[in-house]
Amino acid sequence: ITQRRWLLSSNEELSKFITERIGHGWEKDLTRLKELEKFAARIRIGTVECIGSRGFGHIGGSLSVCDALAVLYGAVMRVDPANPLDPDRDKLVCSKGHAGPAVYAVLALKGYFPYEKLYTLNRPGTDLPSHCDRKKTVGVDMTTGSLGQGTSLAAGMALGDRIAGRKCRTYLITGDGETDEGQLWEAAMFTAAKKITNLTWIVDWNKKQLDGYTKDILDIFDLEAKFRAFGFDAVTVKGDDVEAIYEALTAELTDKPRAIILDTVKGAGVKEIEEAFGNHSMTKGPEVFEGWLNELREKLAALGGSEQDPIPGNPEKNAGKPERKLLEPRVDECEEAEGPKVVYTGEQDERLYKEVLGKEIADILEKDPWAVYLDADLMSCIGAAKLPSITDRAIDCGVAEANMIGVAAGLSAVGFHPIAHSFGPFASRRCFDQLFLSGAYAGNSVTVLGTDPGITAAFNGGTHMPFEDMAVYRAIPGAVVTDVTDVPMLKSLLRLYKDMPGVKYIRVPRKESYTVYAEDSKFTVGKGVVLRDGDDVLIVACGIMVHEALQAAKELEKMDISACVIDPVTVKPLDVDLIRDRAQRTRAVVICENHNVIGGLTSAVQDALFGKHLNVGRVAVEDQFGEVGPQDYLRERFDLTSDHIVREARRALKR
Repeated sequence: ITQRRWLLSSNEELSKFITERIGHGWEKDLTRLKELEKFAARIRIGTVECIGSRGFGHIGGSLSVCDALAVLYGAVMRVDPANPLDPDRDKLVCSKGHAGPAVYAVLALKGYFPYEKLYTLNRPGTDLPSHCDRKKTVGVDMTTGSLGQGTSLAAGMALGDRIAGRKCRTYLITGDGETDEGQLWEAAMFTAAKKITNLTWIVDWNKKQLDGYTKDILDIFDLEAKFRAFGFDAVTVKGDDVEAIYEALTAELTDKPRAIILDTVKGAGVKEIEEAFGNHSMTKGPEVFEGWLNELREKLAALGGSEQDPIPGNPEKNAGKPERKLLEPRVDECEEAEGPKVVYTGEQDERLYKEVLGKEIADILEKDPWAVYLDADLMSCIGAAKLPSITDRAIDCGVAEANMIGVAAGLSAVGFHPIAHSFGPFASRRCFDQLFLSGAYAGNSVTVLGTDPGITAAFNGGTHMPFEDMAVYRAIPGAVVTDVTDVPMLKSLLRLYKDMPGVKYIRVPRKESYTVYAEDSKFTVGKGVVLRDGDDVLIVACGIMVHEALQAAKELEKMDISACVIDPVTVKPLDVDLIRDRAQRTRAVVICENHNVIGGLTSAVQDALFGKHLNVGRVAVEDQFGEVGPQDYLRERFDLTSDHIVREARRALKR
């Protein structure tokens, strides 16, 4: 017997007979299904009230997921509105963030916040923006909106919970139009390859996206077959059948992650919206919304429900404690360290950066159980290739940088301290939106290592030569940006940044360096270092240009020109006070960087000195692409030598 709801409503005698012969569990199942149907109807009412309060909004894709949300929050997910940040809770990532109104409706009905707050959607200062935002809305587990990104975030959250030994699950909702996004399939490959079986992937297959029908824009063909091909245990069910949804969500797990394709109708529940072609977002007057609400209320009444009925409760949490201790509180502020000791002699360090990186990351993973290292198929390039065989917290994400950053952000959301590595161009411009939205905007913390910056890419050539990576990161609000000077700085900042909140970028070569600081030096974010004092010209240099600047200062001294050399340590935030102070004591300023003159150290220092110092020179890449060649050739090719600094300093002093 499969049509349980039909039995309950149409054949009371047969239902009574089965209950007497089989037991009251059957009756409880029937009651629960009725409750979930009524709950879905109330979520639809709340969704329409929420959007109607503003007169416009993403109504079609919100209504199509209401049944799934009713089953998740009414019968499946282990959550507690009184403790919305419980690390052991089940979590929901609505990657189709424009379905936020439906999520808000279910959260309001569950008691996360007063129902009346639904009427503040998209109003100035609201806690309910059009797309889900975990920093604003109580009960929202992850910020989404840039389609595709929620998939990687959910994979990272579920993976983190598994590593932490938590007995909870992550549920991911994506749209079918969202499957146009390449990052979604990167995340699908990753989820299956890493066997993240505590993640359940739900696709709202409503056959429409913003511009029309999915089959007319980019036909997605057989979604179930696609997910099976990607390594999922996939099933397709009717999206308005709460029983089928429940059974799919609670079916016995396999060794594969589960994908549930919900066969839905965009705008489900309101006939006019269902039949409208352009129903992704709609603008209507109050009388239209009231008519839609009346239709939904009639359907709720037909189910025997009312808007005063109690909301279905949640299952109890899984028994058992996490295998690892809970995370200690993060460091909210960077304590100022004693200034680093300068020991520069002009000699090269015997260690290569790539050798140090591998050892430092291994040591961090050994000492900090909440540290995680992710790479994009470049572990062997920094001496870390053996780490995945040693610990489950060294994760090779393959050639999928966007997914790697999203996974790292998801790991951060569940308490981990992720360090992600790729070559500079791929660690910056390839995944900028993920860094911006999934990282910084969503309040997640990721330390990114971008290796082979600028001319240090050498024989990898112009395609791999980032002269813009610092500009990319400086444009992210709150980001910290460092162009590493030497090995001691790298070792110190890697450990410091790991525990700091926010997005941090460490720009570092992989090969030789010149020792500038003592081995045990400690650095402070936003505090530069005066490497050499002088009162004629100020040279501000970062990264590989620090050595060139110090060599130039020696040559200038032979010409009776006294040069002050500053290493800013962090290009963002810049030590503005120090640079302004030293600039006021000198007659000219020269800025040196292995980066485009636009957006990096040059721009930062010029902004700091705006209106305060006229004689400013620069030794940097003049808005060009890179090219292939040995570093010595590239230094000359792009004017990044101590000789060029000397010439620029003398030129600036003559102005």
